[in-house]
Amino acid sequence: KPAETGDEIGLDGISFMPRSSEISPGSKQELRRLTRLLQGNPGKSFSLLVTLMGFRSDSLRSDPDLTELIVDSLKIPVTHQVVYKLDSIDSVATETRDSVVLKRTYHNDRTLKQAKAIGDYLVRQGIPAGRIACSGKALPEAILEERKTIVKIIIH
Repeated sequence: KPAETGDEIGLDGISFMPRSSEISPGSKQELRRLTRLLQGNPGKSFSLLVTLMGFRSDSLRSDPDLTELIVDSLKIPVTHQVVYKLDSIDSVATETRDSVVLKRTYHNDRTLKQAKAIGDYLVRQGIPAGRIACSGKALPEAILEERKTIVKIIIH
């Protein structure tokens, strides 16, 4: 069946090295099939979506799968008292200063990097980068054994 606008095609043969955005060597056949699809439809654009079922995050790197890091700065107001001496009169005032704290969050959402790795592969095969939109999303999965990465392409 020819590719039509709106079609969603699962790319079950594409996988990644553990704890990485590097495409696994076993994905070559599916990547070649994807390249032929894009080459055979030069007038169409494509959205490449990688979804992780099994998102996790922690303030500590408690698991080797938590390879990604987000660092945020938090501004915390700190109130303290100040004593002013003016001549022989003491005066007490309350002042507030901001203190900045860095918050680190480790997580396993590599989906955008994985989508871009596939997009980079396609560009190296001669597909114009402007025809490929890459996106990723990560969703929690209650059962750790059912974690998986889903790759699909949508035709526009």
